[in-house]
Amino acid sequence: MRIAVAIILLLPSISFAYSPPADELLKDMAKLWDKARPASVNLVLETADGEELGKVSATLPLRGKDVIPEVDLFGQGGYLPFHLLTVDKDSLFGTLRTRILGENPSVRLDRLDSVISYLIEGDRVHLWLRKDDLMPLKSEILTQKKTWTAALYLETVSIGSNLPYPARTEISRDGELLMIERLATDTEDDTTP
Repeated sequence: MRIAVAIILLLPSISFAYSPPADELLKDMAKLWDKARPASVNLVLETADGEELGKVSATLPLRGKDVIPEVDLFGQGGYLPFHLLTVDKDSLFGTLRTRILGENPSVRLDRLDSVISYLIEGDRVHLWLRKDDLMPLKSEILTQKKTWTAALYLETVSIGSNLPYPARTEISRDGELLMIERLATDTEDDTTP
């Protein structure tokens, strides 16, 4: 009986746990890449069936003129590529915070699979950050056709000087896998004959 009473008394404190404001979380997330030296990555885009769609090269973390190109993230196939999250905190607030998340994003604790995370909910974007280290785990973007496109960032590895990056990103819509973005292997990077 005492255990049941204790559990009932603890439930409100769990559901009303403090969540920092979105601005504070985004500033702290940007610190993941603050001290990292630039590193080049090559990404391969594939269909769900493994057919290659193309390759993309990026220097991470993004800085200066490379920060966030004028792309339509909200188009029919729009998703939030992970490399756009590696920007410095000033650029993060100039683009991601205002252009993507909107005026008053809300924050709450959530579980993504079994991982406790902060869920930042903006007007057209939802972003999950692992509570322990603020590593982005997932994003969802509301497209022009009013469907949510999800990007699940998987298998974090270290690139260059300890720069965390997902080895694989799964892009899906309405639960159906559409595309995979993955780090290219050394043999795929090799362009010598």
